[in-house]
Amino acid sequence: MVFMDKKILVVTPSIFTMGEGGGTQTVFETIKGYHRNGFDVTVLAITNKENMDPFLYHGIRVEYFNIPLSMFKEKYDAFHSVFNYRMFHNSMLNSIAWRIFGILYAIYGIKRAINLVKQYDYDLIYCYTNISIPIGSFINRYFNILNVSRILGIRFSYEKLSRFPNQILLFPDYLQYKWPCTLLIMTDDGTVGDKTALTNSIATSINI
Repeated sequence: MVFMDKKILVVTPSIFTMGEGGGTQTVFETIKGYHRNGFDVTVLAITNKENMDPFLYHGIRVEYFNIPLSMFKEKYDAFHSVFNYRMFHNSMLNSIAWRIFGILYAIYGIKRAINLVKQYDYDLIYCYTNISIPIGSFINRYFNILNVSRILGIRFSYEKLSRFPNQILLFPDYLQYKWPCTLLIMTDDGTVGDKTALTNSIATSINI
């Protein structure tokens, strides 16, 4: 089935994780599939490089946003995942810094997504990873656009996430199930993600 003139905004930290064509192919295969089926696809990714203009990649428009806080020495973009790097060698400091980064990512991602939605009038917003999911939920709430939350496996079991104070300490992983969405897609990778999603999610529909 080909969906002509349908527009989709895909929000993801990166398309590839380890250089163009390197690392996991999940995000690229998804957006390539939408493009092949007639969707007008825009990818919104994060970068800390300067003067990064929009560009076309295999017919897919790639847009960027950044946060006004230098937290990494290494450079990241649509082809080099920010998740490859550490901010601190100390595990506790690194964990705190990542939570701050995730909050800033959501805030500035929402700001950029709003501009794109007003400009291109998307039919669907598709969000990868727990730091992107709040962006889709916000756009769904205020622009009435269908939103998909995509979780690539889990780090913590449903038993762990269901206990206090883990719901606070692990809030990025807990809240990814609590942000409203039209559809939650969970990778079935043997990490009991199905049970975690079914136990915690408030999504309208869940696809494992």
